[in-house]
Amino acid sequence: MSLVRPHLAEVLVGRVAFDRLLALARHLPAHGLGVIETRLASRGTGSADFALRLTAPDQAADLAPRLPTSHLGTFLLSGWQDLGHPLPVASVWLEFDLDRAPRGLPEPVTCARLHGSWDAEWLVGKLLPALHGRPLKASQKRWLRRSLAELPAAASVLYAFSLAARPGNAVRLEVCGLEPAAMVAYLDRWAPAAGRQIAEIAPHVEGCDRYHLSFDVADDVSPRLGVECGFARLPHREPGWRQLLDRMVASGLCDAAKRDAALAWPGSDSLWTTAARWPPEATSLGGHCVRCLSHVKLVSTPERPPEAKAYLIFEHVRRRAQVDGEPASRLSQPASA
Repeated sequence: MSLVRPHLAEVLVGRVAFDRLLALARHLPAHGLGVIETRLASRGTGSADFALRLTAPDQAADLAPRLPTSHLGTFLLSGWQDLGHPLPVASVWLEFDLDRAPRGLPEPVTCARLHGSWDAEWLVGKLLPALHGRPLKASQKRWLRRSLAELPAAASVLYAFSLAARPGNAVRLEVCGLEPAAMVAYLDRWAPAAGRQIAEIAPHVEGCDRYHLSFDVADDVSPRLGVECGFARLPHREPGWRQLLDRMVASGLCDAAKRDAALAWPGSDSLWTTAARWPPEATSLGGHCVRCLSHVKLVSTPERPPEAKAYLIFEHVRRRAQVDGEPASRLSQPASA
């Protein structure tokens, strides 16, 4: 975390928020892809949350026993490899909400990245209960089955979440392959109120390369919806990033200083450029600490203005090609994401 601090403007992540990130990082594996989530509106003082990607159970060997819920530790150590073959879960994300200073490891939101072949009953009856630590309610199953049955052929579920760490015990699906107009048409078939919400925020995210739609299901479909958007190239090669954030600044959804700080985030460091801050345990590994802007998310809640967030990725990589190319983002669709 110390490697990225000079590139992480205080307007994006304030001192209190960064101290919380540091306190959390002491309990997490030293290597892996991390994402800092930061709010873009002018209100607030640079608060932030953090997510970590795990691509194999051995990454969680030290982490799992210290998690607050035993079912999650079991799932991380072996469970996601026992859920089917060919393996439908490519990776697992742990997302830590840091609205309060962490004491040890807080219970994370858990997210499974899907790939390969699977069916609705596996997702509803096996994966989500394993993430959630309990069977889903009958109402959740009904809504989830309906949402999956209405998915167009061009769309797919890329991520499945348990939100048991938050009030309401909801689960979340994140769908890729739909542009905003198609999102509205999809939701109109089974959750028309949600479709109207997405139609209202769609003008803010026009012209992007990639989109994800996320929705939560508890007893009903939650009125809190998300649209993630971004571009395949990084900001220095893709003017669309600035155009997207400029529109949000003009609409009052993004602070101009936060826009500039988010666009300036991408880059890389090595032992030779940051010798004083390079972690001693990584000295023999070489490589680079790569930073990229993953995506922007708009969260829609009725009777409130949309909330804009930016997701800032960083990862230690050993191969030069990963530095010269475009690092993988959470919004990308390859199995490595």
